[in-house]
Amino acid sequence: MVETGTANANDAALSALLGQALEAMSGGVGALIDRPVAMTASGRPFELDGGTGRKPWPTCVALTGQLEKASGGGAHLLLGLAEAVAMASYMMMVPDEAIRAARQAGTFSEDDRESLSEVGNVVFSAFDECLRAHADGRLEVRHREVTRADDTAALLGDGRFLVQPLSCAVGEFPAAEAWLVLPWEACEALCDGPLELGHAALPQPAPEPGAGARLDEDDDGDDRLEDIPEAELRGSLAAYARNPALLRKLKKSCRRLGLTLEKRHKGEVPNPSALRDHVVFLEIDRGEPRRFEWCRRLEAAGIQVLVLLLKPTRHQVALAFQAGANRICGWPLEERQLSERLRTMLDGEDDPLGEEPAAGLD
Repeated sequence: MVETGTANANDAALSALLGQALEAMSGGVGALIDRPVAMTASGRPFELDGGTGRKPWPTCVALTGQLEKASGGGAHLLLGLAEAVAMASYMMMVPDEAIRAARQAGTFSEDDRESLSEVGNVVFSAFDECLRAHADGRLEVRHREVTRADDTAALLGDGRFLVQPLSCAVGEFPAAEAWLVLPWEACEALCDGPLELGHAALPQPAPEPGAGARLDEDDDGDDRLEDIPEAELRGSLAAYARNPALLRKLKKSCRRLGLTLEKRHKGEVPNPSALRDHVVFLEIDRGEPRRFEWCRRLEAAGIQVLVLLLKPTRHQVALAFQAGANRICGWPLEERQLSERLRTMLDGEDDPLGEEPAAGLD
């Protein structure tokens, strides 16, 4: 088991574990295809939000495993087409000249896919051995399928992921980029605590005409912080949030209402016994179901909770209601709307929006 005391130590421990797993994967695949294989970390792991419409990788081949036990989800090894073809061709003992031609053409046949299934078995068997050794058997992974992925955003779907960028060298060919993608919750389960990895600096498509506000939008239309009179102090608000634009609005609302803003790491599990004199603000994105359980525990302890849904759907609103949230908001929203929702909580008034807590639902 990876046991560490701080989030930064968790990051380092996880990186070390992934390095060991990659070494075991490389050795196993190299023995299988009878050629040297080197998959090594080419940079620090980073966090990626799925379901955003981004296409951060080119067309690739995905070897997918299924995580089981403590945290489910898919584990993906994403290889470039050329590297996937090389591995599959070596498995089928294709002559080197034919492998070079296939790499150049960028073709990926059904025979290649079937051969790579054997590679996937070796890859995830090696990963499983590392998980068993370092996580006391609480996580297991089994090979599931091989797919050509023309759209990695569709392959991953919604949720939070940890991405480990790789350098992958197969046989005599030069190294190329590859990526190991794991569910965020599984990685935190490995570390028994939160991670503090940064987001990726990945390309994003231009916004479509009429698209909704981005998470990093400016606060156009809001009052400036210096123009808001500072109200008499009446309490504290603990904010488990990451969105910078949202945190700026929270800072203004707290000044307007007389609340001390305490920014908490979004991945930190709220401790009800330490929050009895606070209002708690939970930012919840899609693919973060355990945050509704956090809300439920806080409500059971008599703590007021405002939930903000970054991408609100009717299902998420229902989950927030069931978890006992005192107020539910959807993003984007104006600072004065946020302040009014908080004010009614503090004053014990009914929810001004009644049965319609979040606009723009899917």
